[in-house]
Amino acid sequence: MTNEYLIRKTDELKKYNADLETELDSAWKELDRLKAQLKEERNLRRNLEDFNKTLLAKLKSDENSFDILPEKCTYKNLAAWLKDNFANKVVLSPRAQRSLKSAAYEDVKLVYRALEMLGTEYWNMRKGLIPKSEFDKRCNELHLEEDATITDNRAGERDDNYFLVDDKGRRRRLERHLKKGRGRDEKNCLRIYFYWDDDDEVVVIGNLPGHLETRQS
Repeated sequence: MTNEYLIRKTDELKKYNADLETELDSAWKELDRLKAQLKEERNLRRNLEDFNKTLLAKLKSDENSFDILPEKCTYKNLAAWLKDNFANKVVLSPRAQRSLKSAAYEDVKLVYRALEMLGTEYWNMRKGLIPKSEFDKRCNELHLEEDATITDNRAGERDDNYFLVDDKGRRRRLERHLKKGRGRDEKNCLRIYFYWDDDDEVVVIGNLPGHLETRQS
């Protein structure tokens, strides 16, 4: 093995080592940049979380500062009131609008309050803006229960009344309902059937304010 060969190999190793040191230096610089970026993003996230808390507190304060219910609550004006106040949050299906024509439940104001709750606490909960406990608290304040209605199989056994076809032609189950009262007395028993539309992010009302008529009723 000649001295020239050893010198050449030594020079190659020195160059290779220098290249590695350059790459390592670049990697350390990139790591420092990423750490700085991560720190900046964490600060931004904290600022956004603080802003959201402030905004939600203000929204809640604003909601409590005035009453959006009309002076006189009637079934005749309910659809227009809902559209004026919750157009992008709560939608009355055509079927629900028809059901209002024969509405007999006497506490019309509570129906308004229940729909208002679906457009505020429930909508905010589904969007992840408030915890479920806040929605449950509002239900308790109104003495309302909210739970599932019926399974797909059992719904199909009941003349499809627990389903409706939306404006996109999809068959949707009325999977949730708000309720108050027992039995079948239409004047004292409230039921509001609805589902959450993930695509449009709205609450769709399928039937109110009485029980759904079914083959087994």
